[in-house]
Amino acid sequence: MKNTRHIVLYGRNLLESLQVREVRDFMDARDAGAKCTYIDIRSTVTARHADRFWRIRPGADYALNLAIIHEIIEHKLYDTAFVKRWIKDFSSLEEAVVDNTPEWAENETGIPADEIRSFVQEIAKDAPHVIFHPGWMSARHSQSFYVTRSTQIINALFGAIEIKGGQNFTKTPQEVGAGNLKKLGDKIPEVTQERVDGAGTTNPQWDAKIGILHRLFETLKTGLPYKIGAYIAYRHDPLSGLSDPEAQKKAMESLDLLVSIDVNYSETAWHADVILPESTYLERSNILAQANATLPIFMIRQKVMEPRFDTKPAWWIFKEILNRMDLGHYMDFDDIEDIWKYQLEDTGIEIESLKEHGIVPVTDKPTFWDREDDLRFGTASGKVEILSPSLKKAGLESLPKYTPLGKLPEGEFRLIFGKVAQLNHAQHSNNPLLSERIPDNPLWIHPDEAKKLGIAHKDKIVITSGDTSVSSTAFVTKGIHPEAVYMIHGLGRTVPIQTRAYNRGVADQRLQVGGLDRYDKAGGGLAMIETVVSVKKEVSK
Repeated sequence: MKNTRHIVLYGRNLLESLQVREVRDFMDARDAGAKCTYIDIRSTVTARHADRFWRIRPGADYALNLAIIHEIIEHKLYDTAFVKRWIKDFSSLEEAVVDNTPEWAENETGIPADEIRSFVQEIAKDAPHVIFHPGWMSARHSQSFYVTRSTQIINALFGAIEIKGGQNFTKTPQEVGAGNLKKLGDKIPEVTQERVDGAGTTNPQWDAKIGILHRLFETLKTGLPYKIGAYIAYRHDPLSGLSDPEAQKKAMESLDLLVSIDVNYSETAWHADVILPESTYLERSNILAQANATLPIFMIRQKVMEPRFDTKPAWWIFKEILNRMDLGHYMDFDDIEDIWKYQLEDTGIEIESLKEHGIVPVTDKPTFWDREDDLRFGTASGKVEILSPSLKKAGLESLPKYTPLGKLPEGEFRLIFGKVAQLNHAQHSNNPLLSERIPDNPLWIHPDEAKKLGIAHKDKIVITSGDTSVSSTAFVTKGIHPEAVYMIHGLGRTVPIQTRAYNRGVADQRLQVGGLDRYDKAGGGLAMIETVVSVKKEVSK
């Protein structure tokens, strides 16, 4: 990123994220003269630091991408040699976007056609050293997968792949001539039973190695394809991170056991049958981590203090669970040092080096694959496939027509949520310092819409979704699209023991009523911004 000449971000609020290295690379690129185009429904810190900010209609980013592709092809601005060598079914792409002119996109997105045209011409001059960022969170609307897919197609059209200042393949240590870390799971037999979400089977378009968590709740309700007896929530908090926690709780009633492994009383931990408390990051040593990149690295976390309370590191928790199930031979290590030695066996890296430096690169310079003969797209053809066999197998189109979110009646809006730098999603709203910085999450609403509803800045309001209504405060601002309202995610906690966060603010996921069944069929992500809420001024009693 630090070598790019233009970076395009779709709702990726980079400057308020926790990816510190990525933020530094972005700042280095900007200092070196790189431009930034930021596209979002609302203004963010990143938007304020961009050269161009397009406030787009909710759910219309796919329409914008189709128009960008149309312009690239119409004016032959693509990298001819790269397209000829690495893109399969190019003619199908031409046919798919033939009607998606900038004028068409202006009507759908609200972005002027002339601006789209000048943007594409500007990007073409900087190509291939450009990055259309594929995004971070795709659980937004029912065509989010196609936003990401079309974004990657744009990168390929400009030849902005496997080149400094473009998008690059990650490489494992093994792929650059070193050795990978051994995985603890390598000792465990492969699972042959069908996944409950159908990833890789009934849903061949979904990655079976990752799966789609929210589809678990359908299985909990139906018992199909088989009954789930226990749910162990480690490193995630579904009642905070997924839509409609009340529907989740109802589905969880079919479980025999709900376990939370966490460092605090999360919403899920409070609802669980059993909490296995993990030590905080300063109190534990973790298994070694491997980060694949153009320059792969190994990382170590070593504890700096003993746990203050009765908590344990995750590796110890899993080891003891296996021991009690007479399966301890799958994790027969005495301590964390024993695990580290096992992980490093094939790497040639000494544990002392990791302990000293914290992060150790596996080679002395980044690795780039040959753009003529050695790009590795991982598809059957070895190329960028415009027509996807897995989507076809699932009965889905590779490049469907754009489907706009419908216009809403007055007083109704798409509910948008996001984060700020001071809160890491739903983890830190009870922190004694951070809770002072973000004590509440008022609802952003555009001045024109607020005026129609008789709402003034800081007025008390009622937000309703389905049969759920909550009280909040209006934050009247031009920083939000008129068709949407916005709130910070992570507040509205229901755990009484979280005394600083309890009943403070609003939990957006509680307003996503019925949201577990609104999802992107191609990519699997929840269609969270398709939640519709009504807003009105609260009447004093």
